[in-house]
Amino acid sequence: MNKKQITNSIWLSNLPSSAKLVALCLVRHSTDQFFAISKAMIMTETRLTKKTVRRHIECLEAHGWLQVQRSGGGKPN
Repeated sequence: MNKKQITNSIWLSNLPSSAKLVALCLVRHSTDQFFAISKAMIMTETRLTKKTVRRHIECLEAHGWLQVQRSGGGKPN
């Protein structure tokens, strides 16, 4: 799927509004299958709190929209 198709799918989804906002921010910064953006940048661009961004990333992951690769050891993902 290309970015336009993914964006349309997000808009038409039943995700909560803020989860859609986070997802669209991720798509905006995507390169192929990866997202090149930090949570801090998502917070800045969406004007959501760290807790809200984290919660909606978890929501996107739980609904199969996102797969997070955790590095462990306190390192960035």
